[in-house]
Amino acid sequence: MKTQTESTWLDVGIVGPILQHPTAFFAEIVQNHELGQKISGMFIASTIFLTLYGAMLGLGNIRSSFYLAIAIPVLFLSSLIICLPVMYLSDVMTGSQRSLSQICAVLLTALTAASTVLFSFSLLVGLISLTGNFYRPFMLNTTVLGLAIFIGLTYMSRGILLTSQVDTTHHLSKVNQQIHLFWLILFLLVITQIAWGIVLKGYVMLQLSDVQSGHIPLFMKSLLGG
Repeated sequence: MKTQTESTWLDVGIVGPILQHPTAFFAEIVQNHELGQKISGMFIASTIFLTLYGAMLGLGNIRSSFYLAIAIPVLFLSSLIICLPVMYLSDVMTGSQRSLSQICAVLLTALTAASTVLFSFSLLVGLISLTGNFYRPFMLNTTVLGLAIFIGLTYMSRGILLTSQVDTTHHLSKVNQQIHLFWLILFLLVITQIAWGIVLKGYVMLQLSDVQSGHIPLFMKSLLGG
């Protein structure tokens, strides 16, 4: 019989245990309980949610919708891939007993939580994108992305603490907690840079007709370098 935090890895049901029972979910990560299924499930769920959000974000413009349906998942998944090796190395060097798979699971948990936030706003974002006004969708999308990143970092911080398995005899074990702060700052910097470079700026640049007709506010043109 399935436990309260178990889920079929082929569907998005894994989101429920993450949001409703995060402490138990992280405890199962520490125990390596069906870790492979959890990683697969979170990867599939987050990819689906991010793709749907991207498509809705560009609703009303076929090029934007197609571009963002690809760019949004790439943004978050590439941030995870970029940070994973550094996080694992710093963990090992400070006496943590976490495996690479466990660190990956913690990061994917944060990613799944963030993608769920984005998905929950997708219909609202899509409807506002259809209004034809540039300023309101851009500000809403920026706010939603910021909220999703904040939720993701909250889950990452909690997961890092709950799955910590530090060998106290290690000579660098005392700085392991300080490394956690470095993890969060690193992830925040990476995802913020990619979010602006790939998603937000790309979204703006696809509105070429609006730029040429002067419908975009002057401060946005200055941000684009125009």
